[in-house]
Amino acid sequence: MNKIIILLLIVPQLLWAQSIPAEKQPQTTVITTTVNEYHPVVGQKVTISYLLAVKGYFNGATRFQLPSLSKARLAQTSRFAINGSTIIDGEKYATQLWQIDLYPEHSGLLELPALTFHVQYKGTGEYKGAGENNGSEEDNNVSQLRSDSLAVFAYVPEPLKQIKKYIVSSDVQFVQRWSEPQVSYQVGDIIQREITINATDIKSIQIPAINFPMVDGIQINVQEPKLDDQSNRGEQTASIKQTITYVIKQPGYYQLGGESLNWWHLGNGLQQGYFDTNTLKVSGISTLQKQGFIIISTVILLLLFSYLKYRKMPPSLNSQLKKSLKNKQWTRFIALLYQKADLHANLGLLQGNKNSETVAQLFEASYQAPAKTAGKDKLSACKLKELIK
Repeated sequence: MNKIIILLLIVPQLLWAQSIPAEKQPQTTVITTTVNEYHPVVGQKVTISYLLAVKGYFNGATRFQLPSLSKARLAQTSRFAINGSTIIDGEKYATQLWQIDLYPEHSGLLELPALTFHVQYKGTGEYKGAGENNGSEEDNNVSQLRSDSLAVFAYVPEPLKQIKKYIVSSDVQFVQRWSEPQVSYQVGDIIQREITINATDIKSIQIPAINFPMVDGIQINVQEPKLDDQSNRGEQTASIKQTITYVIKQPGYYQLGGESLNWWHLGNGLQQGYFDTNTLKVSGISTLQKQGFIIISTVILLLLFSYLKYRKMPPSLNSQLKKSLKNKQWTRFIALLYQKADLHANLGLLQGNKNSETVAQLFEASYQAPAKTAGKDKLSACKLKELIK
């Protein structure tokens, strides 16, 4: 009986003694997730910070993998973590700060799943159980830290709804440089142009490409853009450089450049800028001038050909008859009548009969009938009788 009472008194004491280390033992790993903007503009950079804390210090590479999103683009702010330390519940922890940039590409709700960080660190060896080394000797640890899942809601401001390409940045600068200008250009000359766009708080891949319109008479060759990203103490700057080559194919006057660039300033709203234009004068005859010259030359040649053809054509018998009759050239008039009769196979009848009545009848049969269509060349048989007499 006494043994039972003793056991009942000792066992609770032992259980309470073993629970003390567990209550005092702090967390050896901690992860904290923060977001700088939950309601961004489409295209705006959203920075997500993951603070990893371990009791001890990191002694290996931290590994994690970014998920693939259908409505947004993810990118690491830096390839390296920012190392530091912090105090949690009075205990010192070593920390790594990893930052991820999220760029919404569509409006609406965007969900970012939890990320898993694989960390390696050395602990202090404290708070070990029975049979383990409770001294100051350090021990190796491998742990997986899982972050919280996140959700943000992206939107498009009203002024941007009609604009397809724009940049979301608080500072945008753009410049261009042309090759050495000339007073006058020739067909075959080559002109080079280099444009540079700089923007803050954005990745270079987020800067939209400039649309270079086609120009009749100019061949435009656009090289692949060169992207560059710089990060200095958390301030990110993106740059894009592009080289454009213009090859002159035809003479004329041309105006190059003048493209627009749109960006959204988070404080001032929609901003718009334009590249300066470059006017060119190319010597020579343009295609339009050549076409006009060909048309005018063709018309002149047709008129000249028609004129020469008209001059070579002998006057018609009707015209000769009228002229002979008007000038009272009776011998020629009678000869022309014979020619007219030959055309109608009546020459034999005309030669066998000199009577004016017969001549008048032949003329009326062979000349007056076709003359009806001419109107003004029509002659009457009675008039002819009188003239022949």
